[in-house]
Amino acid sequence: MRTLLLALLVAIVSSTGALGQSLEKVLSVGEESFKTKDYYVAFRCYETVLQYARSTKFKEDTLYIKYKYAEAARRFNYLQAADSMYTRLLEEAPEKAPDLYARSVFRLAQIKQSRAKDSISLSYNVLNVERLDTARQLYQLFLGDGVFSKLDASSSERDAFRRAAIKGIESCTFAIDNDGLVPSDTIYRLSSKINSEFSDLAPVLRGNSLYFSSIKYYGKREKLAKQSRTYSKLHRADFLGTPASGLAEASVQLLPEEGIFNEDHFHTAHTSFSGDGNWMFFSRCYQEKDSIFCTLYRRVDKGDGSWGQPERLTINVDSTKYTSQQPSIARMGDKEWLLFASDRPGTQGGLDLWRSELRPDGSLGEPENLAEINSPSNDATPFYHELSAQLFFSSDREPSFGLYDIFVSYFDGGAWSAPDNLGLPYNSGYNDQYYFLSPEGSQAYFSSDRPESTRFIDSLDACCQDIYGHPIDIYMQLEPTVLGCGKDLTAQAEINVYDLTPGENSNLKVPLDSVKRYHRYRIEVLMP
Repeated sequence: MRTLLLALLVAIVSSTGALGQSLEKVLSVGEESFKTKDYYVAFRCYETVLQYARSTKFKEDTLYIKYKYAEAARRFNYLQAADSMYTRLLEEAPEKAPDLYARSVFRLAQIKQSRAKDSISLSYNVLNVERLDTARQLYQLFLGDGVFSKLDASSSERDAFRRAAIKGIESCTFAIDNDGLVPSDTIYRLSSKINSEFSDLAPVLRGNSLYFSSIKYYGKREKLAKQSRTYSKLHRADFLGTPASGLAEASVQLLPEEGIFNEDHFHTAHTSFSGDGNWMFFSRCYQEKDSIFCTLYRRVDKGDGSWGQPERLTINVDSTKYTSQQPSIARMGDKEWLLFASDRPGTQGGLDLWRSELRPDGSLGEPENLAEINSPSNDATPFYHELSAQLFFSSDREPSFGLYDIFVSYFDGGAWSAPDNLGLPYNSGYNDQYYFLSPEGSQAYFSSDRPESTRFIDSLDACCQDIYGHPIDIYMQLEPTVLGCGKDLTAQAEINVYDLTPGENSNLKVPLDSVKRYHRYRIEVLMP
């Protein structure tokens, strides 16, 4: 695609006759590149069309091309160019292209909010208050009837834009009220023993061990031919201290090759384990040019600390046409499910989230599409947290801060809530994926190629995923008040709190200052 773009650009520069026809070809390449998410090529194509548009039929209406130029720039994080073009569209588009105007107002608000980060720090953000205030005003403008009503979108997409704008106003207001000094929930990048100059991703915490994939291995063919393609293999990092610390020491080992598991020339990635620990699930993928096709496998625990030979799951479809990847085990109620992402027949578009019941005998039920969650965009990297009943996943749907963002949906036992963007600082405008929350909810991990990540070429804006973590304070203090006959009887009462959350400590009496998030409690009051 980039070779074709270069040839077209040369033709335009050297041609004086068929300029309009050449620009049509460039625009076509740009549109195709945008669809396939090659946003740099798309940006260059839109840039070229705009540069020569005055001499062609494009001169009368370039608003659409300007918007796509800004969108492409935003999506490969050329934020300065996106900011400039969205600003122009706010002046030029209100009457001629109302929908593009409304979208540009929202996008410019996001850009201003993202560019408010003046310094890079994983423990706190030093934010530009002036840009935050501009972002807040733009969000407020967007929500007004004069702009929001011009948005040409489905009801679900409009609701998503509204929620994102409201959350944007709340985030900007909070930061402004704190003079731009905002904690980033102590997000930290894991040590260089885990993160490499290549991509490290898909973290899963099991006990005191973190399983993850690392794309840094050359096959024998690649070594001999000095090719740049690398392959992912699965690792385990055993923490020597508490995992909830960016300074925790870890001993890292490559999981041993067994049959097709961690073999050369294929990607082995995305670990997950059944609740009883009997099964390890993973993806095995092969690469064909720029496309990757994956198949789901599992291995049985042999009981001696090792795993059996990989078994291909029966729910897979033709891996030469479709991909099935990113397995994750979830317990919902009294059933256990295998969650995964796939573009198999029945998807709404791109990758969809699917689930298949993992029965007690180890067999798998017919895959079900999570239609309430999925969108026409790519929805991937599912993880369900049982205690909080939240499904975390990544998507490039709208509205987002850039490429893949992390979203969350709550399951109430009967239906899923509308997915919400987790917002800053978890989403960055880069690829933010593979969110994982420990069983208690006290430690989270995710993968991102944000600027803080290690990369093998320093000049690259976005290259390689690193694994990030952040501890979460799950303890809360309960301050009950006992009233009787209009009087405060708290001092005379004996107040007992019992944890009713299912598990080994169910119905355990706990102190008032040791109440945890996501747990259910019974309060008992005894009067003298």
